[in-house]
Amino acid sequence: MNGEQIIIAKASKPVAILSPITQLSGAALESIGDGRDEIFLSAASTWEIAFKRARGRLMLPEEPEVYVAKRMTLRGFQPLPIQLSHTLHVFHLPEIHQDPFDRLLIVQSQLEDLPDLNC
Repeated sequence: MNGEQIIIAKASKPVAILSPITQLSGAALESIGDGRDEIFLSAASTWEIAFKRARGRLMLPEEPEVYVAKRMTLRGFQPLPIQLSHTLHVFHLPEIHQDPFDRLLIVQSQLEDLPDLNC
């Protein structure tokens, strides 16, 4: 993936890319390991982290905003904001995609022409 841009996102494991590098999948390590790729973390993933943490479904060592910010800085990831075009394009997705976080990630990947790296 020489120099490609990647959305780092996986709704079932939203903190995977923020975890220690030893916990990442082989595909994730291969994609980000050489530092040539520009890596984006979707706001949909950070929203899901905060959502799950607030409901006690995700344990973090610190508050979500601190946890995510530290790891984004450490890894050099760029934020990928949610745009109106992303939210409106969700309408066009087939109903097989039920999870609202997944739906936003899929649309961001499509509209921004960025591959979705599933960790």
